[in-house]
Amino acid sequence: MNSNASRPVPPANTGSALRNWVSDTLLRLIQAERRIDPFIRPAFDAVLRDPLARLTTALINAQRSNEDLKIAEERLLPGEEEFVDSIIESFRQQSAQLWKPGAGPSIYGVRAISPVIGIARLMIARMGEGRGW
Repeated sequence: MNSNASRPVPPANTGSALRNWVSDTLLRLIQAERRIDPFIRPAFDAVLRDPLARLTTALINAQRSNEDLKIAEERLLPGEEEFVDSIIESFRQQSAQLWKPGAGPSIYGVRAISPVIGIARLMIARMGEGRGW
């Protein structure tokens, strides 16, 4: 018997009934959206895509301060290494719960963890500015 055969997404296990319900509900909404997207996407893109992109960019830029960084230059956040290590450990624990060793997705690959690092940097920056998430 292959315990890693395709199976449905497991229900949320956050330790909180409310968070589990929110997570499961949002997952179902996303799955439903994927079914109707092909029908509404062309009209949405034609009418709203560019104006929403301009608005989103303007809102993001309005919150930025000038850090005098050059193109593609980064500045490490305080405690960034510890936060990244924490994220990797969380992924490792979740992966260990879902897949047998060696059969699940790689959580250590650069492509797999890079988006998470970017999101973590944004969250940490917002918390450091006192704005919360």
